[in-house]
Amino acid sequence: MAGLDRFKLMQSRGRYRLWLKRANDIDCLTLIWAVWALQSGNEKAGRNYIKFPPQAVTKDMVGEYAIYKWELETLVTSLLTTPKDKPRDGKYRYTNLTTFDSLSQEINNLRQLEGYEYALTGTAENIWEEMYRLCQRQFRWQRGYNSEQLYRYAYVYGQGECGAFFEEQNGISVSTFMQLSLAMFGLTMQKPWQVSPGDAVTKVLKLPQSDLDKTLALHSIEIGEARAKAKAMNDDAVARLKAPLKTAYMPSVLRQSSMIRTARDGQTIYCAPLPTLVMNRATAALYYDIRQGPDKLITEANARFEAYICKLVEAYHPRLTAFKGERYGPSKATEIDAPDLSCQGRRAGHRGNRVQGHKAYFRGSVRRRPDDRSKKRIRAVGQRHLPALEVLLPCAARHLQSPYGCARRIWNRPNHG
Repeated sequence: MAGLDRFKLMQSRGRYRLWLKRANDIDCLTLIWAVWALQSGNEKAGRNYIKFPPQAVTKDMVGEYAIYKWELETLVTSLLTTPKDKPRDGKYRYTNLTTFDSLSQEINNLRQLEGYEYALTGTAENIWEEMYRLCQRQFRWQRGYNSEQLYRYAYVYGQGECGAFFEEQNGISVSTFMQLSLAMFGLTMQKPWQVSPGDAVTKVLKLPQSDLDKTLALHSIEIGEARAKAKAMNDDAVARLKAPLKTAYMPSVLRQSSMIRTARDGQTIYCAPLPTLVMNRATAALYYDIRQGPDKLITEANARFEAYICKLVEAYHPRLTAFKGERYGPSKATEIDAPDLSCQGRRAGHRGNRVQGHKAYFRGSVRRRPDDRSKKRIRAVGQRHLPALEVLLPCAARHLQSPYGCARRIWNRPNHG
């Protein structure tokens, strides 16, 4: 059976890579943007760049023609890490990059490839690792962008030593960077490739052109550099894992540089294949700028994040008082910070979710296993406050230390692990 699975994997990988090898990078990024537009409520802009059946215009994630945004992100990474085929004399086929059907077939190839990769390597011991492939990738895309993220990351990274470090390194403040990123977010939704908007943005916002140039520099990466960086990121991941990297787990360049740039007719043009990631770069991905500084910056960001969560909990629920948990350990010399945020109500105390900072991800945890009586109390409080808290805390906890973060809900009720 393993031999058959390996054969199917090789066939599937070959079909997937052949489409990418023969694809023009510029045209492929245009096609990906157009499919994103068709299925993001922006059909009017997308229809100018692609031929598609009427059913392809949908926002339904379970439809026959639905293409998931995280699959498009994986496709961009694959495009950047796949060497190009050399055209040969005689008949030679280039990838058709003008139709929805062409990209849809490649997405089917991707889904088969991911399935065969798991079939060959999946075991009972690593089944939980597949939760990322099956579920976690879609969480951040389903949540999408919202204004709360601007408030959160402006509060965490935009002030104090973190804000000063960002401005010193990049010559622009976090608030100005966010403001111009919002403008670019709107523009990148209108067409796939464009030059710097110049006065169309700077005069309206009353900001100098130099600030716009610095914002575009932070957002964009030249296509050749993007290829080199994507390969380096994959190589680093393989070195850490000490095993081959599955397609679904490839790190995304777009999480650090939301736009690809290139030169055309003597001008620099920019493309955001997935415009939503422009706002990701202006919020969660500020982490990549801050982590280049001394460790004390991350310590400061952690403390400010805790303060933000406390303010947020108390704003949503005035009856609760939120505070950092006490340090604990077998001795004073070995005490560590509590990995959770505590909330105290009028009658019953319950523990909210403070997610412990980690370089690559967040891990939600409870200090000790509660007894049955404590479980009942937690469940009772959770039932009253769950509608807001189950959304509030996991969303607020994700991405502080990395855009690849995740958080667990702690309320113990059916269907909420």
